Amino acid sequence: MVKVTWLGHAAFEIEAGRYIFLIDPWIKGNPASPYASYTEVKRADFVLVTHDHGDHGLDDALKICKNVRATFIGVYELAELAGKKGCRFLGGNIGGEIQKDDVKIYFTQAVHSSSIAAPCGFIVCTPEVTFYH
Repeated sequence: MVKVTWLGHAAFEIEAGRYIFLIDPWIKGNPASPYASYTEVKRADFVLVTHDHGDHGLDDALKICKNVRATFIGVYELAELAGKKGCRFLGGNIGGEIQKDDVKIYFTQAVHSSSIAAPCGFIVCTPEVTFYH
């Protein structure tokens, strides 16, 4: 079973089989978010961040990862920052892939601005579904 929930702007929560993915989880200041605070997120396995703009949830992602012990996923420089903030993390490069358990995540090019490293997209492959963000 796959369930996709829009959390406002570019933020999504995707339940795919036994995994919960948060992508660009901008919560604080997001008028469309169903969550009032990152503390309302009770479970996530992977938190993916495409780039460092505030409305894509880097700050909330770091807090969520620490709070629920999710794995932060992003380009290497963002992932390294997450590690320095005490998060579990896996970093990659555009054109590359990472794997944890039976989940593969491919990093794709995104044309956008970013202060820390290059922005990216993700192709996520689970046993139940493959999706792109």
